[in-house]
Amino acid sequence: MARVRPMAEDGTLAMGGAILDAPGGRMTGSIAVIARPDEAGARAWLAEDPYVTGGVWQRTTLYHTRFAPLPYRPLPGAT
Repeated sequence: MARVRPMAEDGTLAMGGAILDAPGGRMTGSIAVIARPDEAGARAWLAEDPYVTGGVWQRTTLYHTRFAPLPYRPLPGAT
């Protein structure tokens, strides 16, 4: 969380979490939605991810997206 919190605060990390094989099931992967100015920046961010550097995930996929501004609403349970 030490790496995640500053990125969430500065807008780099929009959201992230586990990918499960079923509701409440086994973790089979993870997702991180990040804002980077270009693909090189996204790949550099990914190269520093602890799951990548620690060999947890050997296969990663990068998808491009466009962020759309939405009205801010806190996530359920967020403080």
